[in-house]
This record gives sequence, structure tokens and C-alpha cells, in this order.
Amino acid sequence: MLEAIAIDDERAALNQLQKMASVNGKVKIIGQYTDPKEALEQIKTCRQPQIVFLDISMPEFSGLYLAEHIIQVAPQTGIVFVTSFNEYALKAFELKALDYLLKPLTQERFNQCIDKLLRFGFKRLEPENINQLNLHFQESVKKIFVNNDEEIILLKPEDIYYFEVQDKVVLIRTIKNTYTSANTLEYFQTKLQNSNFYRCHRSYLVNLDKVSRFISYSKTNCEVGFAEIRDTVLVSKRNIGILKKMLEY
Repeated sequence: MLEAIAIDDERAALNQLQKMASVNGKVKIIGQYTDPKEALEQIKTCRQPQIVFLDISMPEFSGLYLAEHIIQVAPQTGIVFVTSFNEYALKAFELKALDYLLKPLTQERFNQCIDKLLRFGFKRLEPENINQLNLHFQESVKKIFVNNDEEIILLKPEDIYYFEVQDKVVLIRTIKNTYTSANTLEYFQTKLQNSNFYRCHRSYLVNLDKVSRFISYSKTNCEVGFAEIRDTVLVSKRNIGILKKMLEY
């Protein structure tokens, strides 16, 4: 019997999946979560499920973003997306997703999904495919997952001052702490495309809402500073004029 967990911000949707699994008899839902962070922590630290039924449209997290982190902490876990939108399903099948369940769910379609998984086996959706889904649908995040030792931290974009690359490691600066990430600066630039962040230098992505001053050493040498922290961030020559215009300096 397959073991699965279900993640959806609506409790009714989780209950429906549980009932369908019970009727099907070939899959057991071993965990139900409305909190994506709690779900990710359980997947990371406890028994990893074979399958995750994952809702795409959740208030704080896109299921696509959460899927990236699930396959990082549980590489052998397969993901079945659940969505109300056909356009997600079509693109996902192009990128070889395991399966898609369209809401409203039916027992017949659920059974077909489980039979397909048992008959043909399953493998994870590759990171580059999930990234293509994110790019295609221009997914942006409202909170960012950061691994801090064994703990998973959630950061709000508005609490981040800047991202910096040092020796191929991305540093994430907040008012109290600096976190590290294995993801690239380009990754965070994409994730925060709908937030007020700007790539002012090849090594920096800065939160424009936090910038309080320009520090000009010459026409081609400039940094920006912040009110609450003493750090400064480099601005490349070609971005000085652009950034000043954006901030109306």
C-alpha cells in the first residue's frame, strides 16, 4: 500500500482526500497538513512518504514553491499536484509531473491516479522542471524557506535587507541574523519578482524599501545604506543612475 501525505490550506479538501483514499484501499494518508511549514518539517525529520498530494493555490505559499523544497529534503518522494486550474495541469504534463488532480475531485479520477502510480511506478519531479513551472506561471513568494541547521525558518520578504553572494553561497541579511542558502541569487531574484527587490550588483539583491541613503565615492563608485543596520551594499556602475531614478534621489 502506498503511503502519502496531503497538503492543502482547506481542511475540507484534506478530508475529501482522506475519504477517497479509504474508499480506494490502495493508498493510506498518514498525514494531513494545512500548514506548509509544518508539513515540510515532518517530511524532513520524520518518515518520508512515497507520495505527496499537494495543492498549488495556497495563501502564503505556491505549491510549486513548496514542491522545490520537498524534493530537496525527500528526493525519493513523488508529488501529485492538486489544482482548480487546467492551465497548470497542461503545463505540468509537458514537464513530466507524476499526475494532476483537478478540483472538484472525483473518486474515479482519484482511483485512476493511484492505479497509474502502482502500475508505472513513480519518480520525483526534477528541480529544473519545477523551476520551469514557476517561470511559466511567474510564481512569486510571500515567504521564503531557509534551512537553519535542523530548523526551517520562514522569512517575510519585507524583513530582508539584502541578499549577497560570497564564495558561491548566498547570504540573507535581516536586522538580527544572517542566514545562508544553497540557492543562487538568480533564484531569489525570480522568487521575489513581484516584491520591491532590485539586482543592483552581480553580487547583491537589495530590498529597495529598506534603502535609506546613497554613499557616493565617485561617479562610478557607489553604495547604498540602511537606517537600521550599518551594512552597505555595492551598486554597479551601470545601475547607479537606474537605482537613483527608482528611488527618486
